[in-house]
Amino acid sequence: MFNSAQLISADGTRLANHRKTHLFGCFERDHFTPGTSRSSRPSSTVSGSAS
Repeated sequence: MFNSAQLISADGTRLANHRKTHLFGCFERDHFTPGTSRSSRPSSTVSGSAS
């Protein structure tokens, strides 16, 4: 199990997934597996602007 965050588009498409690599505290280390240093995303480019 991973502590993860996902970027989802307005239409519900998963654009990117990031698994936390640096676990903090006993709870996270006991319950989660560290991710790799690379986030996964589909081959298309994720773009946009912040509001």
